[in-house]
Amino acid sequence: RGLKDLIAAVAARPGADVARLVNLPLIRNYMIESPALPESQLDLLPGILRPADAGSEVFRNERLVLDVAREIIRQASRAYMFTIIDIGQDFNAPLHEAALTEADDILIVVPPTMTAVMDTRFALQSMRQYFGDLTKCKLLITGYEPNLGLTEAQIVELLELPLAGTLPFDHVVAHQAINSHTPY
Repeated sequence: RGLKDLIAAVAARPGADVARLVNLPLIRNYMIESPALPESQLDLLPGILRPADAGSEVFRNERLVLDVAREIIRQASRAYMFTIIDIGQDFNAPLHEAALTEADDILIVVPPTMTAVMDTRFALQSMRQYFGDLTKCKLLITGYEPNLGLTEAQIVELLELPLAGTLPFDHVVAHQAINSHTPY
């Protein structure tokens, strides 16, 4: 279950009004409990689980995918205090476009390496051309250690984004989280 199956279910009803069809009860039918923390009270709608799924027939109708994704986000934003959508690095696919246009805030997550910062800088330039205004975007620096050679100020200056926060890197906590399969 997940996003692919939800979009397939909507696609199976051609001509249906997406805004009326895609409601919270329908969306919840395709959600799963958090596999890492069942007691977390997180509702999770799995996205595209296998790269090959992205090329599935159901995703070829870009207008439908965009409309369904927008309605999922609208329904979730009304039902939950906050909604987190992890879209990865692409931003021009219909799913990503819906997430970026419907979001109240966009958190750009970047580790403190020059390659990641420069890749993000180039992606932001493309996003500006595609979406125009990026005032919803905020920067989150992850795995930060001051002795790695890039300062927070340098990263902020290179990316021209306001800093939302910095997550320090703790080798022990990170390795424990990886080895115990538990988010930290």
